[in-house]
Amino acid sequence: MTPVYWPLLNIYRFFLLILALIAALLFTSIFIVPNSHSAQVTLAWDPNTEADLSGYKIYYGNYSGNYQWNIDVGTQTTCTISNLQTGRTYYFTATAYDPDFFLLLINEKC
Repeated sequence: MTPVYWPLLNIYRFFLLILALIAALLFTSIFIVPNSHSAQVTLAWDPNTEADLSGYKIYYGNYSGNYQWNIDVGTQTTCTISNLQTGRTYYFTATAYDPDFFLLLINEKC
């Protein structure tokens, strides 16, 4: 009967466990973690000429007509939107509003 060296067997198992953990971390970082690069877009539009203009709102999202986010840009006619996911399609619409927040203009572009 061959003697079993428990301390050596435990060290061997320990190194195998460490190797498996390193392999799992490498696999996760390479194949599972999404691309963390972000993109940005700068939008510009012609000003609304109505006298009671109070400002503009930009709505955007991943589906046409269904906007998850919005930004009130005041009376500026440009807007830079950051932290967009590279490779995704985004839809944008600019709306103008009056002092009562009544929407004066809706214009969608993708």
